[in-house]
Amino acid sequence: MRERSDAATYSVPIKRKKIVPTKTTVPAKPFRPEPALAEAHYEAALEVLRNQRNALERAPGTSAKMGEERSGIFFSSD
Repeated sequence: MRERSDAATYSVPIKRKKIVPTKTTVPAKPFRPEPALAEAHYEAALEVLRNQRNALERAPGTSAKMGEERSGIFFSSD
């Protein structure tokens, strides 16, 4: 590659962005954790949902009266 004779006339000016740090605010209320399930209870709930999904898949007459929108909540992937 060769340097052009007019290359210096087209230099791009560099303008740095100024970053101003800010102080963090302390929340007015203390942290309150959200309710949670124990892992065993969560897995048990998922098992109930899987069983219901399987029952609906194996007996189409059961879900025929529900309609597609209502029965679709049971057909999620594992």
